[in-house]
Amino acid sequence: MNNQNLQMTTERLPDFIIIGAMRAGTTSLHNYFELHPQVAVTAEKEPDFFIESKYGNGLDWYKSQFQGEAEFLGEASPNYSKVDVFPGVPQRIHDLLPDVKIIYVVRDPVERFVSQYNHMLARGFDLPDPAEMCATPGDLPPVGVRLGLDRPYHHILSVSSYARQLRAYLEHFDMGQILVVEFEALYSKPASELDRIQDFLGLKRLGPAGLPSLNRSAELGRVPLPVLRSARDTRMGKWMRDRMTLRTRDRMKKLIAMPFPSREHIFEDSHLARVRRDLEADTNAFRDMTDMPFDSWSI
Repeated sequence: MNNQNLQMTTERLPDFIIIGAMRAGTTSLHNYFELHPQVAVTAEKEPDFFIESKYGNGLDWYKSQFQGEAEFLGEASPNYSKVDVFPGVPQRIHDLLPDVKIIYVVRDPVERFVSQYNHMLARGFDLPDPAEMCATPGDLPPVGVRLGLDRPYHHILSVSSYARQLRAYLEHFDMGQILVVEFEALYSKPASELDRIQDFLGLKRLGPAGLPSLNRSAELGRVPLPVLRSARDTRMGKWMRDRMTLRTRDRMKKLIAMPFPSREHIFEDSHLARVRRDLEADTNAFRDMTDMPFDSWSI
């Protein structure tokens, strides 16, 4: 996208972006905003516009992703907080939307690590078992070294390295533009946490009654990968999505969901200890950066 395009009107561009983290409740929060009368979100969660492969689609494509008319526009793409997998995202967001508000939902980093592993496994990705994963030598490389699925342990570990992710955004945005939301607080005390989110965005306070169940994202993880790709990438899939309500989409997911693989992939205490050790320094740095205690976390 050239500079002339970047200077186009920002009409129908988002006021806020939920950047992740993956497997930390972003789907439920996106669906909550879908029900908020002041907010219009993208028809499909995760447009991923600011990832290099999608950025060339242009502003007209991005604007077309937002459904309905509303005072506020927002989107949620957890891939935006994978700076080691998809570099350059914070810079692209700032270039187009320097005043945008950013929501970063985080979860116990070890639990999130295990959840992403199981999610990817259920979707058909070929991953080594936990023992082999956690025997991977070496620390995370410097930011800028792209971590693909050829390095699955470090790939997943970097997504749980919240300070590492946040630093990439603080190179371009003021901390006052970023709200960190704790997954555990969102579901243990939803009313106060949603008030905090809505106050940050300048929205009218609504109650938590519309907050979707945590099980919704779990159902997505059980839908066969070829079906997900068809729904996401084909013209027919897009046509059907645009005509389905949230409730209908949920029912369809449940109808086609498959059981999780019968082979067990258990993370033993020794495996979890390795993950905790590798995430400890980053997690403590994240506490310092956000001035949040995260008391319920395992690190």
